[in-house]
Amino acid sequence: MKRSVCIIALALCMCFVAVLPGFAVVRPEEDVLVELSEKTLQTVTLELQQKAFDSILSATYFTTDFYSILAEDSKAVYNALKNISPTNPSVNIVLMDDARYYYYDIGNNADVAVSHAGDVIYYAFAAYLLDNPSFFWSEGLDVQFSLEGVHYSSSVGAWYCKLASATLTPKISSIYNGKIVSLYNQLLSAVDSVPIQNGTRYQILMQIYSYLADSVTYDLYATYAHEPVGSLLYGRAVCEGYAEAFKLLCDRFNIPCICIVGDAGGAHMWNAVQMDDGVFYLVDVTWGDTEVKGNINENYFLVGENTVCNSGKPSETFGSTHYPNGNILGHYTLPHPKFARQAYARVAGDVDGDHLVDITDLALLAQYVAGWSVPIRRVS
Repeated sequence: MKRSVCIIALALCMCFVAVLPGFAVVRPEEDVLVELSEKTLQTVTLELQQKAFDSILSATYFTTDFYSILAEDSKAVYNALKNISPTNPSVNIVLMDDARYYYYDIGNNADVAVSHAGDVIYYAFAAYLLDNPSFFWSEGLDVQFSLEGVHYSSSVGAWYCKLASATLTPKISSIYNGKIVSLYNQLLSAVDSVPIQNGTRYQILMQIYSYLADSVTYDLYATYAHEPVGSLLYGRAVCEGYAEAFKLLCDRFNIPCICIVGDAGGAHMWNAVQMDDGVFYLVDVTWGDTEVKGNINENYFLVGENTVCNSGKPSETFGSTHYPNGNILGHYTLPHPKFARQAYARVAGDVDGDHLVDITDLALLAQYVAGWSVPIRRVS
């Protein structure tokens, strides 16, 4: 997990266009806040050292991506990052007018409030990295931002500061010097050219899983081991390369898929896929790769946290070997959706894997009986 150490670089890169002497640090007798937004009261604190970080994380319900759990101004940063590409390496953003950040338990230390204002950017950046593996060429983020002022709210009992604007510039890994545009375009082309036939969600996912497990070799020392480039262009990668490639291929077919960061005896990344029933099931292509071509281990495909994946160890479940922590950028930890407890269960008679038994299944079964080649898979 290469990006787990990027927080040091990120912290060093925070540059203030306007420095503290230029700020208006005010503690008036009357409250300077006109209105306290509802989102402030509903802020998700999680592991944020018990401080209330308004306008960073707002949702407790995960929909289909990490963007969905961000508050509005963090979403503004996330959306701005969409405009960054290998040929457009920086972007200027202006956040919402009511983008205020509140900090508790810091007494009169306005400096602390100012230093934490950039967290809204880095949470958005962490979410963007997980949602967009094609952003592989960025290993950090240089941020220059200006603050309109630091004030004290007597009614809230906290300092707050307002972020006015920012310039975001990704830090480019040295291994991509002079190659970014070419590798980026090759990656997008490779995603589109992977031989996957249309079908049900289950069928498409099995093809993606099998393709990666069969075509990629686990190689800790490969040049692009931690990127989807390693998997899809060079066939050599580690868990990050497998998982990010899996997500890119799911994105091609508009299948909701996320990358999960955590620990599995060491830093690890795997996937969760939302199936037709709306539930997120777990997938670990890295552990499904037996390194023997044509011999795919399906025990890590669309499983639940309580699924026993190794028959030789009945007490060992997926959840007991994989611990998600959402820690992609040091202490910038993102929550994840609730995962299935049991493996995805295909209904008996469901030939095409759409979780229904209908006339299509009967037609496929008839073809199979007639001797045609039909992709009928076992009910798991």
